[in-house]
This record gives sequence, C-alpha cells and structure tokens, in this order.
Amino acid sequence: MGPGIIVMNAAREGNLPIEQAVSWLFIIYTAGGMFTLIMSFRYRQPIVVAYSIPGAVLVGSALKHIPLSEAVGAFIVAGTVVTLIGLSVVTL
Repeated sequence: MGPGIIVMNAAREGNLPIEQAVSWLFIIYTAGGMFTLIMSFRYRQPIVVAYSIPGAVLVGSALKHIPLSEAVGAFIVAGTVVTLIGLSVVTL
C-alpha cells in the first residue's frame, strides 16, 4: 500500500477533496489490474501494468501551482506524444 500513500499524499498536497483523491486511487489500481489481465491473456505471459510512482509525486508537486484540470490535460498530451514517438519507432 506504499504507492497508495504516495498518491493520497499528493492529493493532500494538491488540496483535492477526499472524493477526488479516492477516485484517483481507485482508477489507478482498477485500470492497472484490468490492463494486466488483458495483456496477460492476450500475450499468454504475465505482463504487469502499473502507474508511475514518480509521476504521482510529480502530479502532487504540480497541483500546488496549477489546477487539477490543467495537470490532467498536460499528462494526456505528454502521454499522447510519448505514444506517437513509440509508434513511429516501431514503424521504422
């Protein structure tokens, strides 16, 4: 539960309401579990999908300066850019 404490601490530092903090914690564990099952069944080997603990720390420090909606948008854009770069390397 150590990573969960990091997420809850980041939510507290960002002054998020408890509902948003618990929702954040729920989705990272639920999504990770679902993607782990999907990838493991698809490739027939254990593949673990998890969230980034340094990313949670980064979000916590960012929430001190910017609103949650802007932080989420920035992470979506960054994830899209990383995905596009990864796909471009695969096609070379």
